[in-house]
Amino acid sequence: MTHGPDTGFERGDPLGTQPPFRSDAPCCGTIATGDRQAAISSVGFTELVHGIYRMPTAEIRFRREAFLRELLWNVIVYPYTEQTAWAAGKIDGEQRNKGITVPFCDLLIGATALSIGFSVLTGNARHFRLIPGLTLVPF
Repeated sequence: MTHGPDTGFERGDPLGTQPPFRSDAPCCGTIATGDRQAAISSVGFTELVHGIYRMPTAEIRFRREAFLRELLWNVIVYPYTEQTAWAAGKIDGEQRNKGITVPFCDLLIGATALSIGFSVLTGNARHFRLIPGLTLVPF
């Protein structure tokens, strides 16, 4: 994946709301994962942004936003792609035929991980365990 100069605009961000891309930052960091590469799905990123705006005070929102912007300097956000959509649709259809329902956001996060060959680092494995072939890393 390539990025333009150090502005958010070359990243599909016409409003300039994303932090600038740092050419010296690794594409995938090792935050909280030891020697493993870390990334985040666009769906997981959306959940984190949603959490910022649910906070009751501006001070808490500011701290969470600062944390998320710093995190983005160290990890890549993987997009939801056509390949991911095929994987998610297949998993959901097959699991529902067995009477198993995977919550939608977790399904999309898991399908993203499977499509790029990553495990999912999670503190709540309950829903992700419903996705066949997905490797979980508990924390």
